[in-house]
Amino acid sequence: QNEAAASLAAQREQPSGRFDHPIPLDTPRAAHEAAHGLKALDEAVAFEYERGVLTRPVPVVLSTSATHGALDGVSAHHVRRILGGLSLDHLDVHVFDEAAASALIDAAFVPALDRLGRPATAVRRVFGVSGPYGRHYTFLKAIAAVWGVLIEARIRAVFKIDLDQVFPQERLVAESGGSAFELLTSTAWGGGAVDERGRPVSLDSIAGALVNEADIAAGLQVPDVTDPGPPLRPEDMVFYSALPQAVSTAAEMIGGGDEIPRRRIHVTGGTTGVTVSGLRRSRPFSPSFWGRAEDQVFALSTWGEPVRPVSLHVPGLVMRHDTSTFKTEALPSGVVSKLIGDHERILMFSAYGRMLDPPLASIKAALWPYTGAFISTMPATVAFLRLAVTTLSWARGGRVAEAGMLFTDGVHRLGGSLRLTSGPGRFAEEIAADRRGWNDFYDALDALEAGIGGEDAWALGARRAAHGVCRMTRLAGSSHDAEE
Repeated sequence: QNEAAASLAAQREQPSGRFDHPIPLDTPRAAHEAAHGLKALDEAVAFEYERGVLTRPVPVVLSTSATHGALDGVSAHHVRRILGGLSLDHLDVHVFDEAAASALIDAAFVPALDRLGRPATAVRRVFGVSGPYGRHYTFLKAIAAVWGVLIEARIRAVFKIDLDQVFPQERLVAESGGSAFELLTSTAWGGGAVDERGRPVSLDSIAGALVNEADIAAGLQVPDVTDPGPPLRPEDMVFYSALPQAVSTAAEMIGGGDEIPRRRIHVTGGTTGVTVSGLRRSRPFSPSFWGRAEDQVFALSTWGEPVRPVSLHVPGLVMRHDTSTFKTEALPSGVVSKLIGDHERILMFSAYGRMLDPPLASIKAALWPYTGAFISTMPATVAFLRLAVTTLSWARGGRVAEAGMLFTDGVHRLGGSLRLTSGPGRFAEEIAADRRGWNDFYDALDALEAGIGGEDAWALGARRAAHGVCRMTRLAGSSHDAEE
């Protein structure tokens, strides 16, 4: 009843975040992405048990990000209802919605920030799972640092997956020479290196690749995005994003075969990890207002560091992308929203590039081919011209209703993005506000760690309170054998 009432209320709201493939509340378990992904992950970890790679359950944090504010209060309940009864013997699953994230701030961060003489306002702004992609993406990275300090000291890194992606373990062993977790034990991850210009970099992040479930029969090394090729559509003559995406995706599949670590430029939202030490040292984040390509903007927040963090490419670490099973973006509204997001990306990445110290051309070249393609010296012209040409192209091709939806929503959203990115300093101010929030977050973690190490009563109390929050987030039916 609560879910039904919340759903009715949501119909009267504008979405608070736009997602590639949202899960409707009436989705049955058999077709539910969360059930599919967690069951597959449990099977993958069971495979690691059989190989003797793992002997304890893997801690898993699942974020429930609602598309509308009215759904915030029922999203976690919905996930628990769907996942209830699943046998997840090899996972220790914790379901976080916005309320649970806020409770964790109250339990541990407010006491630490009080000691530092700071309010919790800035941390509340950035640490949570509601809203655009950027906010929950950074949460799913930063939560590992929280876990390592307050819950389980053994946590050294986090690896993020999307729930429509699974580890094809037997194929990994046969073709890559190791299971998923064996491939993740690369000795280069977390190490240091020099880039092509001789500048020092740190390999704090790690990235794998994807193969579509329809292509995996041909082998793991089949890119999940390919160049659609000719004939070019009219809008492609303005901005042909498919080509650089296909080129960079194919490059992701290139393996080493030697001991020289290779750096990744283009990363995706899933199949990416980062060390806790790297998080705490460099404090990377995706802006909380960022709607798409949150994975690619994550690294820009550390652009000016003397030793810049970069992503290590792991040859052979490939996840199967179950696109045909969960392709809800095929709905007209999903196609339109995703395409508008590509146009917004031109405005946003160009603004971020202008804000950073190096010349725009050098940032564009460093992020070439895919992310760099969205950095333009005339972003508004490219974005709005492409929107107009696409609208006309769709209407001429008989897609009149979709063309109307594209133009109406596109003008509204691009107008908002243009105001954000072209105003006098507003874009930089939003980034700076997020940076202050993450600095407060990691400063508070440092204070908590020092206080726990010194057995200070306030810090020990904060840790106990954090344990209480995490006990409440634990999914019934998952393993409870992880350390308290």
